[in-house]
Amino acid sequence: MAFSAGLAVLAMRRKAPVGRIEIRIILALYALSLPFYLITHGSFLQQGSRG
Repeated sequence: MAFSAGLAVLAMRRKAPVGRIEIRIILALYALSLPFYLITHGSFLQQGSRG
């Protein structure tokens, strides 16, 4: 998430304004999706079967 935030900050400093806002939006959405990926694919949730 820190890497994505760093890329968003660097995208804000670009000299050419073309696509600056779009890149920041994509990187922000990616950074927001990372915790959900970790929760669903990690061992934070129990499996569906009960034994």
